[in-house]
Amino acid sequence: MGTYGYCAPEYQRTGQLTIKSDVYSLEVVLLELISRRRVIDTTLPSNEQNLVTWAQPVFNYTSRYVELADPLLNAEFPVRGLNQAVAAATMCLQEEAEV
Repeated sequence: MGTYGYCAPEYQRTGQLTIKSDVYSLEVVLLELISRRRVIDTTLPSNEQNLVTWAQPVFNYTSRYVELADPLLNAEFPVRGLNQAVAAATMCLQEEAEV
C-alpha cells in the first residue's frame, strides 16, 4: 500500500496508482521541507501527529502560511517564496483527486 502519510486518499480508497497520487506524495515531501516536520511524528500531541492533517486548517488562510515554516528559520525567508510553495502544496493535497 505504500508508506502511511504519503499515500493519497484516493489510493487508500481504491488501490489504484495514478499520476495524481504521485503528485500528492511529492507535495507531502514539499510540506515536510517547508515545515521541517516528519509526515508522521508520534512524539507530538495527537492532533499534530499527521503533518497533512495538522497543516490543512492553515491552507485556507494565506496570511497564516508563515505558521507552517520551519521555526529554526526565525522568519528569515522570502515570504512570497514560502507563499508560493505552500500554495502549490495546498492545491495538490486535496482529499479528492479531481479537485
